Amino acid sequence: MLADWHCDRVSTRTFGDPLSLKLTAVVVLSYGLSYAASMPVLNFRTDQRSEEALAELTADGSTTSEAIRQALVDAVKLRRREQMRAESRLLADDEEDVAESRRVLAEMDELRAW
Repeated sequence: MLADWHCDRVSTRTFGDPLSLKLTAVVVLSYGLSYAASMPVLNFRTDQRSEEALAELTADGSTTSEAIRQALVDAVKLRRREQMRAESRLLADDEEDVAESRRVLAEMDELRAW
């Protein structure tokens, strides 16, 4: 493990006992790795509604960042579903498309072996 590698080569006299040294190295390493990923930081101003939503999303113990990331992913999924639903309604109202679907279904029914 990388943290163990660093811990074995640092003097324990400087940091105290080997266990706290390893824990310190793990914290420093994880902190460094999280910023090494270069994740962009997003700032926004909350209002009462978004504060209440954020409180609900973090009630399970999720961090604010985790909750916001998941909310963004969920919002995109919901938007795509709504777009597909709207497209489906348009196609269902298109008489030519419905007639073509029925013709294809009839042809496939004739080809069915059973």
